[in-house]
Amino acid sequence: MAVSLQLCGCCSNESVEEVEQFINCTHCNKSYHFLCLSIPEIARNSEAYDKWKCPACINSAPKTSKKDCTPIRTIPSTRGNKRPALNSPPKASPVTSENVRTIVQEVIKKEFNDMLKLLNNSMIGVITEELEPIKNEMRDLKESMSFINKKIEEIKSEQLAAKNLLKHCKI
Repeated sequence: MAVSLQLCGCCSNESVEEVEQFINCTHCNKSYHFLCLSIPEIARNSEAYDKWKCPACINSAPKTSKKDCTPIRTIPSTRGNKRPALNSPPKASPVTSENVRTIVQEVIKKEFNDMLKLLNNSMIGVITEELEPIKNEMRDLKESMSFINKKIEEIKSEQLAAKNLLKHCKI
C-alpha cells in the first residue's frame, strides 16, 4: 500500500512507494532506489541522507568540489526495443473469425482433394480388375478372327487355282 507517491528518477517506475528502499535528491526532489544506484542503503536519519544529491544534479552543478562519492550508473530512463532472441516465435496476431474460416476452408479443401484421389485410385483399380476378363476375351476373339481370316485367304487362293486349272482343262 502506498503511503506517499513521489516521482522516480532512476528507473521506469512511475512512482516510488514509501515502503521501498529509496533516497530523495535534495536538489530535484526525485526519488532513487538504492538498488538502481548500486550503493548501500543510507539511514534516513543520517546527515548523508539529508544532503544527498542525485548523479544528474551533481553533474549539472558547478565543478568546484565534489564531496559525494556516489558512483554514476548510466542507465537510460527508458529502454529501447530489445532484439528478439534467436529462434523465438514470431509475434502472434489476433485471430479473427475470417482467419478461422479461411483455415477451415483450406483444411476441408485439402481433405476433399485427398479423399477424391483415394476414391479415383480405388475406382480405377476396381474397373481395371473387372475389365481384365473382357480384355482377355477380346484378345482371344482377335486371335480367332486372324486365324479364320488366314484360312479364308488360303481357301480363296485354292479356289482361284482350281478355277484356273478348270479353264485350262476345257480348252
